[in-house]
Amino acid sequence: MQKIKVNTHRLNLRNEPNLSSSIIIGVLDRNEELEVLNFVDDFRWAKIKKSNGKIGYCSYKYCLGVPNPNDIYNNDYNWLKVGFGELNTTELADPKENHRILTYLRSCEFLDDGYKDSDETAWCSAFMNWSVEKAGYAGTNSAWALSWKNWGQPASKRRGRIAVFERYVTDGDVTHTRGHVGFYLGMVDGQISLLGGNQSNSVSIGLYPVDDENYKFLGCRKA
Repeated sequence: MQKIKVNTHRLNLRNEPNLSSSIIIGVLDRNEELEVLNFVDDFRWAKIKKSNGKIGYCSYKYCLGVPNPNDIYNNDYNWLKVGFGELNTTELADPKENHRILTYLRSCEFLDDGYKDSDETAWCSAFMNWSVEKAGYAGTNSAWALSWKNWGQPASKRRGRIAVFERYVTDGDVTHTRGHVGFYLGMVDGQISLLGGNQSNSVSIGLYPVDDENYKFLGCRKA
């Protein structure tokens, strides 16, 4: 059972998933937890059930995912808890766009509208910015993953810290340096376990090498 919680003051509950013809049938309070019945309109709206059994629709962008309690610890960074609440958010097949991912992208400035409107835009850094901001911190405001190598301060490897990588893409005889960023979870068989966005087109957990022909771990950062 997936749950979300309200992340704004007094969110309207509606009888239909739209603003034009729907009727307000209730008000949801900040931090109120809701059972998700399904998402509609490419994740713009959530059909939810309140603890009292009342069913309606609310705007998903004003809510946070509630992480599975088996995934987190009490002393985890709050931004990691936010990130785990978004687990399995996935790109939609064209021509549709997952508006949850577009919400991540719009947390970044200096990103042209065309890129903000496509869930195929590289969005690992956008996911990190959104997660960090929802936890009450300023991110990098950049969709460029390598912007995180100068964020905050250098830190040792610890669960929940921001792990930054160089990523190498070969085009013919030319190798381009790109980046990747996510939340460090630990080491597994000599590789870094990472919770991040745009990993297999979703918010997921993946394993990344410390240093090979495709990736190089640059270190962790903390606020």
